[in-house]
Amino acid sequence: MKNNRILIAVTVFTLVTLLGIFTSIDYYKYLFSHLDDSFSYRNLNNTVQSIAGLLLLLLDLVLITLYFTSTGLYQDKVYKLLRYLNLMSFFLYMPYLLYVYISTGSYFYKISPTQQLLQVGRLVLNMVCVVLFLRARPQSQPASIDLADYELVTYTSTGHRFVHHLLDMLYLIPVFFFWLDRMPGHYWDNPYLMEVLFLLIYLVYCFVSEAIFRQTLGKIATNSCVTAIGYEPSAGRILLRTLARLIPFDRFSFLFGANWHDKTSNTSVVYIDTWEKVFDDSNPSDTLATQK
Repeated sequence: MKNNRILIAVTVFTLVTLLGIFTSIDYYKYLFSHLDDSFSYRNLNNTVQSIAGLLLLLLDLVLITLYFTSTGLYQDKVYKLLRYLNLMSFFLYMPYLLYVYISTGSYFYKISPTQQLLQVGRLVLNMVCVVLFLRARPQSQPASIDLADYELVTYTSTGHRFVHHLLDMLYLIPVFFFWLDRMPGHYWDNPYLMEVLFLLIYLVYCFVSEAIFRQTLGKIATNSCVTAIGYEPSAGRILLRTLARLIPFDRFSFLFGANWHDKTSNTSVVYIDTWEKVFDDSNPSDTLATQK
């Protein structure tokens, strides 16, 4: 049943991707024909967004191909990455697109009726994809683990936590430029406002990723996940963990083993499936009585 849900989700997403390519052909023609334009700061920002979008599209096509041509655990891992990237894209980008559709009708007057129909159809299919992806969880989805129930576990190394930070920052750069380009003009001249904007995006990214997936993109790359100590990690506990990232220099606390947002929220980052019980939870006297 789960495999059928996953297959339906990927099939619908494939249709959405192909529709997106069809409706964006003129846009990409324009993009490549104007690469020799002057690179002012704002033009460079648009170029970064466009190239990032194109790379994400190519990655989607590669992952779709790998999914349909692979089997077993490898196929599940491909689906896991495909699901993560596109759900996170929805949560990080779609609020603005929904705002554009709802707040003003001028957008639709600038395109032909056929394009209007395609855009609305694509939006509806995107919403359907989100629901399907949320319902169809991969088999390798990390479980909600209480480390107090296990005696052995392998904590993620400092080197891999640096990889988490690096990959997450690289992933958020085009997201930041996307939102910065849609802010009032004075944001470009105020580094403090730009820092606040990036911080808000970073906090939303961390909370949504860890609350839904127990992982960020960097943690997926190192096969790590967020766990809790003394209870299973809930959305409230992940929110506390996220807010603890506001502690000054928290982003770099892992370099000297402090991990302040871990300690504040009583959570930790470990390698998936390395937790193990050494002692049996059953009462020895009960076991002996049963044997008699």
